[in-house]
Amino acid sequence: MALIGVDWGSSSLRIYQFDGLGKVEIERSSPLGVKRIENSNFEATLFELMADFICAGDVVVLTGMITSRNGWLETDYIQTPCTLHDYVKSCKTLNVRGIKCVFLPGVCQLEPADVMRGEELQLFGLDLTQSNSICILPGTHSKWAWLNEQRIIGFKTCPTGELYELLMHNSLIGNLFKENSFDQKAFSDGVSEGMQKDMELGGIFGRLFSIRAKILLGQLAPEEAGSFLSGLLIGNEISVFDSVLKNADSLHIIGNENLTQRYGLACETVGYKTLRHNTSSIQGLWRVSKKLRENNVI
Repeated sequence: MALIGVDWGSSSLRIYQFDGLGKVEIERSSPLGVKRIENSNFEATLFELMADFICAGDVVVLTGMITSRNGWLETDYIQTPCTLHDYVKSCKTLNVRGIKCVFLPGVCQLEPADVMRGEELQLFGLDLTQSNSICILPGTHSKWAWLNEQRIIGFKTCPTGELYELLMHNSLIGNLFKENSFDQKAFSDGVSEGMQKDMELGGIFGRLFSIRAKILLGQLAPEEAGSFLSGLLIGNEISVFDSVLKNADSLHIIGNENLTQRYGLACETVGYKTLRHNTSSIQGLWRVSKKLRENNVI
């Protein structure tokens, strides 16, 4: 019996086949995210991607938007605070083509209301021993999570990445921008401005339009504007959590190299040291799978 983990999000999916010790023997990725599958043809899509290595009796563990109401099989959310043990108790199973498919739950917070599906695997994959750690998972919808060792206490979602894309490509503010490589000084200047607490000019909303004004007045080059906007939005995001960051035992950033670099630079610009981790649900999928075995689910 082989164990296969599938991290299937809205825009892409990744498949990992593990050996008995948790080492990835086969890794495969595809741009066929949940929102790109026509007629909910999830089963055929997945089995086609695994056709050359999957065998009857194997187990497939699935996480991400594939377990949402827009996916293959919807699972419940479990409430914070939660542990890995709590998490695996809420999975659902489906036998398909001689394969046991295990669909993992999402995680929710009731007050203030918030949800995640898939990101929790990255949190469960960390080796944390501190009682008060903060983890940042940057992306289209960035997650800030509070952990006590391996226990998720709570979290908050910030749509920073989505707002950046909208302003860059679909706004009057961004139509003066020119695409260019990352400008570290402009980014850091944006972070510093985004961290300012005053509400003069309407806070972050007033400052967003000021980017256009800076370009028109010659205070900011169009080639620097994208980096400045990124810094402004990330700086504002960090400012929301400034008080809790001061009391954290450790600050972790989990994401792809570009995003962890930006968030790490932003945090360090305002005095916070960070530990950076590659974006991956691999370790979390393996740990979940071991817990599923302990509970005789697989």
